[in-house]
Amino acid sequence: MQVLKLDQFSIDIESGNEFAPYMIIMRSIPETTAGVGVYRLVESGPQLMLGASPKFDSDGEHRIPSLGAWPPGLYVAVITLADTTSGHFPALEDALNGHHFFIGDEESRPNNLLVAVSEMLAAQLAFRDREVRAVGYEGQNRVILHVILDGCLLDYEQDFEGGRLSPLSQRLGADNIISVVNSMLPSGIRFENTENLNSNYGRDHPLALVTFNNVAAEDESGCIAAVQRRLTRVMGALSIDRGASPTPITYLFERPGPEFTMRVPLSIYRGNLIGGFGPGVTGLLDLIEKASVQDPWIDFALGLYRTVRLQNDPSGQLYQAWALVEAAAKRRVPKGSAPVLDGFGKRVSTTAKDLGRVIFYLRDHIGLGNRSTGVGQSMDLCDLVSEVYSARNRIAHEGGVDSPANNTPPPNVHELARVIRDWAEYVFRCECRITLESKSGLDLQSDTSASLPVGQ
Repeated sequence: MQVLKLDQFSIDIESGNEFAPYMIIMRSIPETTAGVGVYRLVESGPQLMLGASPKFDSDGEHRIPSLGAWPPGLYVAVITLADTTSGHFPALEDALNGHHFFIGDEESRPNNLLVAVSEMLAAQLAFRDREVRAVGYEGQNRVILHVILDGCLLDYEQDFEGGRLSPLSQRLGADNIISVVNSMLPSGIRFENTENLNSNYGRDHPLALVTFNNVAAEDESGCIAAVQRRLTRVMGALSIDRGASPTPITYLFERPGPEFTMRVPLSIYRGNLIGGFGPGVTGLLDLIEKASVQDPWIDFALGLYRTVRLQNDPSGQLYQAWALVEAAAKRRVPKGSAPVLDGFGKRVSTTAKDLGRVIFYLRDHIGLGNRSTGVGQSMDLCDLVSEVYSARNRIAHEGGVDSPANNTPPPNVHELARVIRDWAEYVFRCECRITLESKSGLDLQSDTSASLPVGQ
């Protein structure tokens, strides 16, 4: 694209009207179209303030209403002659050749805008290349770590402390799906991948690149561990800013030479790795279908359990699994306020409260007993349910078990999530059987709730 000369472009921000308090006015060659990117220059990186493809009128002006004033500081506008149908605006590739301007009072205005911009760009480079060092590592082994994210659409590059976030034009294709389908077909029958199929599939898999420019660690595993917290923050910021849920799919390590190695993250498959036996899905599906005909809650509970398994985060799994167990307990445990005792006869709650209702349901309604913990020790069911419930409340009311707002040590959320997942699965299977047996005249609810046993 042809770059406009600086004397052919200007930008001003003036007072607007009651609907738009400010008006951005760009002036250039009459009857032309340009691509314009306006960036505010701060140490943490250029901030895109405006991306547009203005068409200048016969007076050489293009006006854009703005609801807010731009903050004080250094700005650069990068302008190119662009096709009116492109809809693209230029990236900040060479800020020194752009149109520089300053917003703020005259006392704060730099004496030389070009020098101020050069100094700010140097500060940005140092900010972007700041070292990320593995804990306890004192050596000088350094790499550039590129992380490809699936599930995030970006328009332009953005810097953060220690790295850069960039859009990728490539998309994941449907080749693997086509290969699987073709493997199922008789000889001589094959599907070919098409541009339309690839486009449709790729639309759901936009890619972005996170680059950590200066990682110091002993090996590749150390590099990944060193950037993990910052990478998690980047993905969290993308979730907020872009409404995205990005997932790392490739780590690319760049060393001097250049020399590259690649590592694909471990599988996020969280299902059984051991082959099944017995009736398997067929028998379970038959049970579910019969039970759901009798009670629509079964389908609801099945969907809730699926959300548990879709969660990557153990805190999310714990929270969702508790919701399923509590919902089942509220269905089955009669209203009232009977005391609930632990295995030593000590009162821990009542059936009027969520904790007591769940303990009673698990122990006295569906027959769960004490459970072995992760270190091989048996733990009283009441104590374990209380621990899971406490973790659930920390997630619900403080945002997570490791919230700084709570001064008590965080529990082992991975172990507790495993426990409550197992309970949720057992609860679902029991509810299916209880539903069928209740409709067959074997009303287990009335049998177990005629009197409320409070201990073992």
